[in-house]
Amino acid sequence: SRTAVRPRFRFDVRSSSGREVLSVRGLAASAGDRRLFSGLDFDVRAGDRLALIGPNGSGKTTLLRVLLGELDAAEGSVHWGHGTEPAYLRQDLSDLDDDLSVLDNMLAQCEMLPGEARSLLAGFEFRGEEVHKQVRSLSGGERCRLSMAGLLVSGANVLLLDEPTNHLDISARSSLEDALAAYGGTVIMVSHDRYFIDRVANSILAFEPSGPAYHRGNFSSYRAARAAGAATAKRPLPPDDDAPASRAGGHGLRQKIQSLVAERSALEAEMLRTRGSISPRESRRRLQRYRDIENEIARLEARASRGR
Repeated sequence: SRTAVRPRFRFDVRSSSGREVLSVRGLAASAGDRRLFSGLDFDVRAGDRLALIGPNGSGKTTLLRVLLGELDAAEGSVHWGHGTEPAYLRQDLSDLDDDLSVLDNMLAQCEMLPGEARSLLAGFEFRGEEVHKQVRSLSGGERCRLSMAGLLVSGANVLLLDEPTNHLDISARSSLEDALAAYGGTVIMVSHDRYFIDRVANSILAFEPSGPAYHRGNFSSYRAARAAGAATAKRPLPPDDDAPASRAGGHGLRQKIQSLVAERSALEAEMLRTRGSISPRESRRRLQRYRDIENEIARLEARASRGR
């Protein structure tokens, strides 16, 4: 059936970067008069899959934009290595032209014959007359898939992805996980989806209340290291970034977040314990519940960071 069709994501690299992709030293950024982070030092090497994690409002999207030169840093330096060609998937998908069709958006991004563009778009589930739909009429998932198609034709060797799974269904998320695993370049991504991070990331930069902490490994190993006190904090973040939920103006909101975190942890343990021993249907049900919890935590953290 049509609903069973899985999008075919694949990101090709036009030319390889050097081994040293990115070097960040002493980086600081602010939002208005509030310091988001400071003293940030890290390196990214070719083939790394770096996940930026932390509460909303801690500066993850700002960091991506500073890295790309869209925003100025308050302090510090960003140095891209030889031969790097970055491409950016924005969380709001604002790079798309709402007044153009799906096909015309694709043709505007690359030198392609219409037939070639149609074939490519079919792999992202835009078939037949769907390629003539105006972009402003697309759903969030459709917009995300069209933006992914743009990344594919970019040939970039560094992908910066801001919440790439936000609008994707389970099938599309699985395709994205597979595509990033096969991708020959480097990935720097922001995500609240712990399951996705576990599948894709090989390093973590966590914006913790005590300061930015770098960890080599996926989310599960980061969490284990954090529990053991082994994640290395570099410099304390400003007090404004400490415990965003406390600014939400309510003990009830904090309790909801803590309850969801506890449910997520229990579900993670259950998924690990029963891996390979339950039906695909039950596995999909648990995965959907896990991601629903992730989305709800992100929504409540957003409320908290706005002080509502």
